[in-house]
Amino acid sequence: MQRLRQAARRLKYRFASHALILMYHRVTELPNDPYLLAVTPKHFAEQLEVILCDCELEDARTYTENNYRQHRDWHVERQDDPSSRHRLFRRLYAELSALVGGERQKVLDELLVWAGAERTGRRSHYALTTEELILLQAGGLVDVGAHTMTHPYLAALTGAEQNCEIRQSKECLEAILGCPVTSFAYPHGSSTPESVAILNEAGFVCACSSHPDAVWRDADCFYLPRVVVRDWSWKPFKRWLRWWIDG
Repeated sequence: MQRLRQAARRLKYRFASHALILMYHRVTELPNDPYLLAVTPKHFAEQLEVILCDCELEDARTYTENNYRQHRDWHVERQDDPSSRHRLFRRLYAELSALVGGERQKVLDELLVWAGAERTGRRSHYALTTEELILLQAGGLVDVGAHTMTHPYLAALTGAEQNCEIRQSKECLEAILGCPVTSFAYPHGSSTPESVAILNEAGFVCACSSHPDAVWRDADCFYLPRVVVRDWSWKPFKRWLRWWIDG
């Protein structure tokens, strides 16, 4: 039965018309990446070459340097939490991601005071500047889309809160770019039917979910699937890409 399913999948992906949306979260060098969301600039360049050529187109507070070196390969998809810092990371993420932007920032401010830390951003985690965003859009390869203002779980918000997050994000980007912003990506892949209604009313024409699949001819434009790209060099990336394209 397993072989039959694999054969059916290969036939579907080989002959049925479909496309693939690749989900990149961040291109940068990070000392550790617990959610496996970063791709190094070197590997990103290699992956673009493949696409262009092949597709044509409590102890947590006193975490030491030795602890860091010992656990630098840890990521959230692993089931083990080797230290209290890692357990705290999971708990904080679950709690913070469920909060609305203002409430989340208040808790983060309290955590800074508790930790005796300063509000200093890491260069590897900086967002694009206004000038970089304009250059990105002007390049012609990338279509800049909206993603809300504070990256909340939309399904956890009221309709009014969703409307504010979505519309403000669109208006802010349009003011910077001087052109319509008509595509959207759901933070955390979270949405409700009301989210789709708000997007329609706001003038969006499509939205990406976090469901992993190819985009088939009959796909819902407001629930387009995407597949996450990891920090692979060109050879494993090419094998992975061919698996999604050819089955």
